[in-house]
Amino acid sequence: MLFKGGIPSIGGEVIDRINPDHKPMAIVPPFQEGPSRVESENPRPQVTSESQSEVQGVKLPDRSIEKADKEKVDTLNEAAGELWGALRSVPLPRKAESRASVNILNIHDIGEPGDIIARVCPRPDLGEFFPFWNFILREQVPVIVNINEAGASGDYFPDRARVIASGPITVTQKTSESGRSENTHRTFERIKLRVKEAGQSSARVKLYKVTDWPDSAGYSSAKRLIKFGRKLIALRRPPLIHCRAGLGRSGALVMVMNLILLEASEILVKETAVAKLAELIVQARGDRIDARFVTTPDQFYFLLRVLKELTGLSSQEVIAQVNSFCGLTDSEPDSSSEEA
Repeated sequence: MLFKGGIPSIGGEVIDRINPDHKPMAIVPPFQEGPSRVESENPRPQVTSESQSEVQGVKLPDRSIEKADKEKVDTLNEAAGELWGALRSVPLPRKAESRASVNILNIHDIGEPGDIIARVCPRPDLGEFFPFWNFILREQVPVIVNINEAGASGDYFPDRARVIASGPITVTQKTSESGRSENTHRTFERIKLRVKEAGQSSARVKLYKVTDWPDSAGYSSAKRLIKFGRKLIALRRPPLIHCRAGLGRSGALVMVMNLILLEASEILVKETAVAKLAELIVQARGDRIDARFVTTPDQFYFLLRVLKELTGLSSQEVIAQVNSFCGLTDSEPDSSSEEA
C-alpha cells in the first residue's frame, strides 16, 4: 500500500479488501447484543438486501423524489438547499422512533454484509461509560473520531483529566498532538489512549478530536476531510465515528468515506455524481430509519464540495445536476415586458 505524507492512498488493494464486489456502501441496522428498550416496545422491520437495492440501480418503492415546480438555482449554496429539501420529501419505510443512545450502527456493504468500514453512534450519556468502553475493547476499535466542541465529552473521554475510570475500566491519556490546518488557527487533535479493564491486557486506542466542526454545519475544508476519510478507510479495523447525535456531522463524514470508495471503484462518475450522492443518503436514512441523517443544507453544501474534489466537476456542472435531479425549470419570461 502506498503512503504519501503519512496518509494511506486508496487503491485497488484497499478497495478489494474492504469492498471486494465494488458495491456501494450504506448504513445497516445496529450491532448490539440485544434489542434496546425502545426497540423492544417498538420493533422495527428487518432491512433486507431487497430494501437496500436503490444504490445498486433498482428503484425502491415509495421513495421517489417529488419534482418541484420551481425555478433553477444558480449558486452552489442554493443547490445544496434544494437537494436537502428534495430528499426531505422521500418517505422512509416507517416513522422514525427514538433510539437508545447506546446503539452503535455498523456500516456494511450493500446487500450481503461484508467488512465493516466504520461504526457510528451518538454521544453517550453519563451512565454509558462502561458499555461504551467495553464495546471499544470487545470490538478492538483502533480509532475513535469525536466530532464535538472542546470540552463537550469530558464525562467519558479524558478531556479535563488524564485518567478517567468507571467500574473495572480505566482510560488514560498518554500523548496529545494538535494538527493545525494550513493558514488557519483551527486544530485537529490526535490523542493516544490506553484502555484497561481489570484482569485484562490493555489496549491502545487513538482518539481524533475534531473541535472546529460546529454542530449543524459542514466542515471548513473538503480536501482535508477527504484525506482524513482515506486514512480511516485504510485502518486494520473499523473506526467509531460520533458527534452529538450521531446523525449530522457523523453522517457527513460517513458519506465522505462512502464517496471515496465509490470514486476509487469507478462507481462514482462525473455524469451521475449528484444522483449517486442522493441515492446514498436516501439509503442511509432508510436503513437508519431516521430522515435526519446528514441534517442541514450546510452539510449538503459541504458534500457537494466533496463531490467537486473527487470528480473534478465544476460548480456550474454540480448545480446543473442538482437542477436536473430536483426537476427545477428555467424561469418563464415575463410576458408583460415583451414588446408586441
